[in-house]
Amino acid sequence: MVPGVTLAMMSGVGAQNLVDQEVTARWRSGPIAIDPMLSVGDIGWDSNVFNDADEEKSDFTLTVTPRAVARLRLPAVTLVADSQVDFVHFAKFASERSMDADHQVGAELLIGSLTLGAFGSHADARRRVNSEIDSRSRRITRAMGLHAGVQFSGVTSLRFAVERTRVEFDSHETFDGANLSERLNRDDHLASATLRYAATPLTTFVVNGDVQRLRFLHLPHRDADSVRVLPGVEFDVLAVLNGRALVGFRSLRGRADGLPPFRGLVGSVDLTYPYRPGTRFTVSFDRDVRYSYRNDEPYYVLTGWGGSVRQGFADAWNIQARAAFERIDYQGADEIRSPDVVVRYSAQLSRELTASSQFVIDASIRRRHSPVSYRHYRGLQIYASATYGF
Repeated sequence: MVPGVTLAMMSGVGAQNLVDQEVTARWRSGPIAIDPMLSVGDIGWDSNVFNDADEEKSDFTLTVTPRAVARLRLPAVTLVADSQVDFVHFAKFASERSMDADHQVGAELLIGSLTLGAFGSHADARRRVNSEIDSRSRRITRAMGLHAGVQFSGVTSLRFAVERTRVEFDSHETFDGANLSERLNRDDHLASATLRYAATPLTTFVVNGDVQRLRFLHLPHRDADSVRVLPGVEFDVLAVLNGRALVGFRSLRGRADGLPPFRGLVGSVDLTYPYRPGTRFTVSFDRDVRYSYRNDEPYYVLTGWGGSVRQGFADAWNIQARAAFERIDYQGADEIRSPDVVVRYSAQLSRELTASSQFVIDASIRRRHSPVSYRHYRGLQIYASATYGF
């Protein structure tokens, strides 16, 4: 087992990705490696900044992001720190400008076949939370956790982890008449276990189970306990089909009588098929429960699926087309209502300049269809971005 850091990144980047990035580190001194990067993104035009149904307001946007990843690797210990700040600019709408910060630290200790680790993260950002809430809302997310892993043999391993996450919206943040701090501020306690069995060098079977306790700071009648079991398979990047597919079952039960229970299918799939050199097809699927800002419909089932095709040409150039769909099924309403559906189509042209630098042009169309008329919207975004690794 390679020493590394298990780090619950807010961006969704896992620990192994951080370890893999070490090969591109530009600054090294003995066991210390540092990756400084600068990204200039979202340079362009948004036709509907507020996702408004009636009056579309457009603006020019720009985001500048300095970032640094530092690693200290010793024979049995690895330490990682990852920090970035986003400076978000809107030309006309000063209310949408912000400075957002994400910081993560982690450590891992290897003792024979036993791995012990810890992580902590802090994010203070004004961003769209998800497809349900259209406003860019300021919130602080703090997380910490511990994990322990045992390598039983060359093909079997078991990992345990405990995490605690606190989500706090600014007390002044509102959306659709609801105070987001009152509705969504919460503590999330998670305990999980993951069993992995490498059936072949390219195929690993995985069973992940977790127990979750959701406790709301201001509305305890929203509190719930959850059990989730996700078996699946992971394919190595060298396999004919690579990526992962986890599909299982989740049971969520409210601690108060007013919260309807959920029992059903959940999962996460992200698979890529390299059709031929330079051509890749990707499919994705996600389904799980999310809490809503609405009081009469406290949570919803979010089902998302998508697909893309990417074609490389002229050495470092790539073109990609993608379609993504999200279905929001509210639970607990007094009457059955049709789901909200969010659709996004995009086309992207990119060029890899170096191993850590690239240039991207992206055009996307987004729409939401809802049984509530004022929740409809459509918008067009045309952006360019560039990332440079020093």
